[in-house]
Parts: sequence; structure tokens; C-alpha cells
Amino acid sequence: MKKRADQVFLEALGRWVDGWKARADYQHSTGDRDSVLAMLQKTFTRDVMRRIGAGYIRGLLEDGGPHHVRLPKLARDQACSMVTNSGGEVIPCKEVFLQLSEYVSLETMAAGCEGVVIGFEREFGDRRTGQAMDLTVEFDDRLLAYVEVKTDVKAATKLIEQITAAMKAPVQRRLEKNEPAYRELNDGEKKLNYLLAAGERGALRACNGFEEGEMLLVVRACGGDAEPIFERRMMVSIHPDTQLVRVRDGGERDFMPLDEPVAIWLEKVLSRDVAVQADLAWRLERKFPQLWLGRGTKDRSFNLYLGTETGDHILLGLMADGRVYSEPAALGEGGKARLAAELLKSGLSLGDGDKWTYWRTESGQPLRLDQEPGVANQILERIAPALLLYDTPGAE
Repeated sequence: MKKRADQVFLEALGRWVDGWKARADYQHSTGDRDSVLAMLQKTFTRDVMRRIGAGYIRGLLEDGGPHHVRLPKLARDQACSMVTNSGGEVIPCKEVFLQLSEYVSLETMAAGCEGVVIGFEREFGDRRTGQAMDLTVEFDDRLLAYVEVKTDVKAATKLIEQITAAMKAPVQRRLEKNEPAYRELNDGEKKLNYLLAAGERGALRACNGFEEGEMLLVVRACGGDAEPIFERRMMVSIHPDTQLVRVRDGGERDFMPLDEPVAIWLEKVLSRDVAVQADLAWRLERKFPQLWLGRGTKDRSFNLYLGTETGDHILLGLMADGRVYSEPAALGEGGKARLAAELLKSGLSLGDGDKWTYWRTESGQPLRLDQEPGVANQILERIAPALLLYDTPGAE
């Protein structure tokens, strides 16, 4: 039986906590898997944890020690500690959880964009400088986007204010970590230092619709129930010859809310032929935390998985050619009848098939989203909620 992503996460969390408490110096630490999970749930929505479980299922994450996670796709061996100790109690390293969750999201985007590589704690300067970017999106060693992760909105807002102020300074100069002046930099000034290091390495040449020196800068946090996904972005231009980072000419002067997750924005820029499917898939993944998004390796499909009693199954598959399908095992009898009823309201029907059922038009032909783009909004606003807000197996 296939395991659900949330089950995989809980098992991993238990290993991390037990691994930490097995250390000789922390054998008497209090706390267990459930207490650490409760701390995470106070800060993050469920999709953050479920996405990490999906990362394990997809081979993007794996155990790297008693309480560590490895990212096997990275060129250099690197492991992140998932828990630590505070006042004699085991607590989660919250920022790492959010960082890994976003890493899995960006890897999902990259799976459909040939040549795109996701970096984690990426260093563009001398490794001794410690100038590592949380997450990067690169194409042929060209930096397209830098995503900085913060645990909460307060910390993210402070960073944005610092970056904005630093960009207005008349002079900026990249500093090495061992220089005395480096210690005087605030967090925002250090982030600009990272960008200048990337510029000096020639990582910002013209490429894929990006002008020379141009890149997307994103600050990501979790805003709890009020704003589950806090993302602010700015297009910047980096000029290593003048040691300046500035807002791109003609761009917004301040960080702006992303009207779509950064993964959607990048997918549209880098893989325009599946724009409708990409937009819908990512919006569903962010709107419904019980879903997790994977990519078909052969047909570049977007597969939205739902946990059931028999494991994770594809509730909704969006193929590169526009066709839409569902896996009956994800629906159950009640869900299948409800889906058929909702499709009928849109003049659509559910095809036959025990393993895969393709959605069909009134003429009996397979539905293609690129030919019926209005259906995408109906899926997001009416059809998916009808399936996920009731008793579909695995819905919570």
C-alpha cells in the first residue's frame, strides 16, 4: 500500500525527534513527536508539512543522519538539522521546515522546465564568506530568482524594510565576511551583498527573457491563518561594475505582493506552452492544503494527489496537451458521483475507466483546457471545493 504524504512526514518527524534525544548530551530533553508537531501547526498551514512528506515520496528529500534531512539532487553533500533544543525541550527548526517545503515546490516547477536547477543555501562568493542564498532558481548557471525564507511575517517585513533602505544608499560595496565592516551590516544589507557576489561571478547575463543583471528577488514567510502564503517580490537590476543593486528600470519601487506563487510566475516565464495548466495546478495546490503537486516525467503533466485510506492518488491530472483526468481511487463512490454532478453543470461528463477517467465535453471528446480556458476557473472555484470540502476519502 502506498503511504500518504502526511503519514510519511509524521514518520520522519518521529525519527528526527528520537534521533535528537538519542544524543548523549540531550538524552534528558523533554518533548516528543506530537509536541513538536503542535509547535509546527501553530506557525504553518498543513500544506508545509505535507509538501515535505511529498518530497520524501518523490526522492527530493531523504534522511541524512539521526535528525537531519539531505537533498540528494544537490551537487555537494549537505544535511539540515530539523530539530534543536531550547530550555531542555526539543523544538523544531521552523525556518528549515519552510525552506524545505519551498524547495520541493520549486523542484516541482523545475521538473517541467528543461535546464532549470534549484539551489539550496547557494553560495556565489567564496565559501568562506558564508554568503549563501536560501533558495535560488538558475538556468545554465544564470541566476533567475533568489527566494529568501523567513519564519513569520514580522521577520519578513523587517527584512523587506532593510533591503529597500539599503537599495536607496548611494554607494554599495560587496564585503567579505572577514572584513570588519561586514559585521556592521544588517540582514537586508547582507542580502544585497549576496547579489553583488553573484553579479561579480557573471551569474546574471542576459538569458530566457531576463536582461543582463536582472533577476527576481522574493521574500517568503508564513502568515498563519490571516495570510497563509506571504510572498513579496521585486525585479531588481544588479550592476557589479558600479557595486549597486537597484530596482529594474520601469519596475515597482517597492516590494509588491505576488498575485501568484513564485513557482507559477517562473513556470509561465520558462514554459509558456502550459500556462493554463500551470496556473490552475499551482493555485489548487496552494488553496487546498490536503493536496500535493507532482509532475509527470514523460508527459509533463501536473498531478494533484489526495491522501486516501489506500495511499495518495491523483484527484486531478492536468496534461500538457490540455486533457484532464481523475483517478477513481482518489474519489470514492461519493466523490465520483459528486464530481459527475458538478461536471454536468458545466456541460461536461466523466469518462469510463477503472484506473483513469478523462473528463469529456458534450460531444464526448476529451476536454482540453487550452480550448476551454473558462473551465479552469470553474475547477478552482466550484468543482474542486465540492470534492474537497466534504467526505472525499482523505479530505480533512
